[in-house]
Amino acid sequence: MTWRLAIALSLMGCASLLSAQQPKVLAPHRPVPPTLPPAEKPHKAPELRSMIGGLWMTDANMKSTVYIKNIEKLYAITVSPTLYLSNGKALPLPDLKMDPAGTASINVNDALRDMQIASWATLFGYVEIRYTFPWDPICVTIQNVDAVHSVIFTSGLRSRAPTAIAAAAQHTVEGMWWKQENNVTGFVALSNTTSQPLNANGRFQRQPRQQPRASHGCGLTTRHQACRTSGACLGNRGRWNPGQLRWA
Repeated sequence: MTWRLAIALSLMGCASLLSAQQPKVLAPHRPVPPTLPPAEKPHKAPELRSMIGGLWMTDANMKSTVYIKNIEKLYAITVSPTLYLSNGKALPLPDLKMDPAGTASINVNDALRDMQIASWATLFGYVEIRYTFPWDPICVTIQNVDAVHSVIFTSGLRSRAPTAIAAAAQHTVEGMWWKQENNVTGFVALSNTTSQPLNANGRFQRQPRQQPRASHGCGLTTRHQACRTSGACLGNRGRWNPGQLRWA
């Protein structure tokens, strides 16, 4: 009899607990619409665009590589690379199809060898990457590596609409240089990306220097050359002081 009473009391307790629970109410929820498939073509009309600039260099030790990144995640883009030599001569390279969010690289030394140009020759210039798209989804970086002397130079390209014609005007570009050691030299790379010859006047601190540039030409000016006749370029205790680099 006692165990029956215990079972009855247990059942009554469970029933009271169940009756005390609040009914479960679902929170209001708005269904999330499905993701639309990407359109076959961008909504804006495509136009011819390009990334241009940078500096590539080759010699017996220097290896130059161009890295191209497509940040567009929906569309593949075909790019047309062109190498420009320092004398302005254009060297078109085969087109590359960039997958969505894809990356490609161009070995400049190998590209020169494929065009019957010595890959160990001392050459330099800039790069242009052309493509047709409504906006600029292409990022380009040039890396020059000299493993023998533990030297790496990296530069990027800027966007330019090839169909745009810039009005003739004077432009000034300024930057900082720093030379810590006496046996270290630097250089400045100037590239004329237009189809007309241009004159560029450079100054390291107070030393003027004029650099004529042919159309699509590229030139290197070492800081030692520009400061060779100026004692103002030398700092105390045989060190170079930080200064301003100005080209107009």
